[in-house]
Amino acid sequence: MNYLSFDVGGTNTKFGILNDKGEIILKDKIPTPKEKDDFFNKVKEIVVEYADEYKIKGIGFSMPGIIDVEKGYTVTSGALSSLYNCYMRDELEKLTGLKVTLENDVNCVALAEKWIGNGKDEKNFISIAIGTGIGGAVIINDSLYRGSKYMAGEFGFMLAKDIENENSRMSTLSLIASTATGIVGAYKELTGKDLSGEEISKLCKEKETNAVKVFDEFYNYIASGIFNLIFAFDPEKVLIGGAISSDKMIMSGIKNRINEIKKMNPDLNNLEFPKIEDCKFNNDSGIIGAVYNFIKEREGENEKR
Repeated sequence: MNYLSFDVGGTNTKFGILNDKGEIILKDKIPTPKEKDDFFNKVKEIVVEYADEYKIKGIGFSMPGIIDVEKGYTVTSGALSSLYNCYMRDELEKLTGLKVTLENDVNCVALAEKWIGNGKDEKNFISIAIGTGIGGAVIINDSLYRGSKYMAGEFGFMLAKDIENENSRMSTLSLIASTATGIVGAYKELTGKDLSGEEISKLCKEKETNAVKVFDEFYNYIASGIFNLIFAFDPEKVLIGGAISSDKMIMSGIKNRINEIKKMNPDLNNLEFPKIEDCKFNNDSGIIGAVYNFIKEREGENEKR
């Protein structure tokens, strides 16, 4: 059986055809249409192009924002304002003639890891995606935990420092510890230079003073957030995704800072902390997790019958 999968982003949308083992048969990407009708029409074009040849059984979507999976409804959709408050599943099923499922993008990362990735042998783990913002997902007893309003795992909204000027948004983890603000933005504020995260990481490895200072602060915020999540969920593993997870210096810096914080509290001497690893899938995690979500949703429907 084959499935069509879309990983929708604010700039580009990746799509692929996968089988029921999570193997990618074909993949490509398109610029994400900003208007709803254009987006839906592009999805239909892709379905028409591939559905017969690959015998597509259904379509899974990995979406930004808060997704009501029971209703197939996008409460929010990140930068794609035209898809807010949209009964996307029903509309796309009518348009394509195929079954459709929706899931939050970082939840799809965790589902991909649970299915065939670095979380497949763990009953309980959390994943945290660090990029232009920060997102997360929680697996409890082998199942994705979505919360009562589908907001579970939105770790980027956690308050990570004191609130100033009655603006709590500026104190959230996403605004002070993402790559966009916690690394790139922080370095620009210090030096006036607009460098990429990769360039700043290289400077840090070369012991450039400002880059070292930026990463020291970044490690402190991220490690503190993960430290709190460890005690909130007591997971077997913490999986870190996003481009930074392939940078050995950054992964080592995060782990070392967590251990340093732990050692500062003598009450924690005898406690064993979870393993902290990178995600197995990065660019492909969305399309893989969306297919796994489709399979699980359909199995759930069949079990109820």
